[in-house]
Amino acid sequence: EVPLEKLEKLMPWHMLFKTWGLDSRAARNTPEFEEFFRDANEAFDLLKGIARPKIRGGIFKARSEDADIIIYSESGEELERLFTARDQRRNSAGNCLSIADFVAGTDAEFDDYVGLYMATAGVEAQNYAESLKDADSYKALLVRSLCDCIAEALSEYARTEIFKMRRGRNCECAAASENSGICVACGYPSFPDHRQKAKFARLLGAEEIGIELTSSFMMNPAASVACVWIANKSARYTSPTIAADQIAQEAARRADTVENVSKYMAAKPMNNGI
Repeated sequence: EVPLEKLEKLMPWHMLFKTWGLDSRAARNTPEFEEFFRDANEAFDLLKGIARPKIRGGIFKARSEDADIIIYSESGEELERLFTARDQRRNSAGNCLSIADFVAGTDAEFDDYVGLYMATAGVEAQNYAESLKDADSYKALLVRSLCDCIAEALSEYARTEIFKMRRGRNCECAAASENSGICVACGYPSFPDHRQKAKFARLLGAEEIGIELTSSFMMNPAASVACVWIANKSARYTSPTIAADQIAQEAARRADTVENVSKYMAAKPMNNGI
């Protein structure tokens, strides 16, 4: 459990402003913005006595194989295989990238590591927002938006606090800056398969911090994230565009159906030949 006071300096206020359409320079110079920011700060101060943000994470040995990140125990036993996605459009260097490219391959002669974590603003904050819905819908929406920001602040907390004792070639322990690497959330374009959240839940014990997965692999509480941290200084986010034949190949590789793979894939479809 992480006290909300510890997350205050990490809050992504820009994310809140964007959600409410107040992220432009013009919007920030209005009385409406000042009133909204005052309301947001008051709601955040109130949440300090209600919210119980939680995070659970660990650093694991890892290797990559094609677009997969393989997670190992310290003794070298394969624990899980995280399926990412490879973009079918070439970048300016002529490469089709996957985030797995920034983890050492299975033929590497050194150990590499990734960080995995699940974080949530907590059911307490979610229940508080729900309790406001009928009496004050504006405040209920504002609290929900703040909960999403708290989950993002926990990601920053994981990167700067939990994983600051870095390991492996990509980490270069003492030399790595606090800004090195990327934290990639499952269910977002760089890591689009929502079903991979179940692997995080098994590895990390999601139930210990009150996170449950629905039958469609959404997380409850809704203001929750499941992320992989890749400390490679060259790592970058991708936004894969997936071709229909790639979906078919993935389905065959996973012994699954095309319908299932497509259903849970948060990536842009692409027509073959484009």
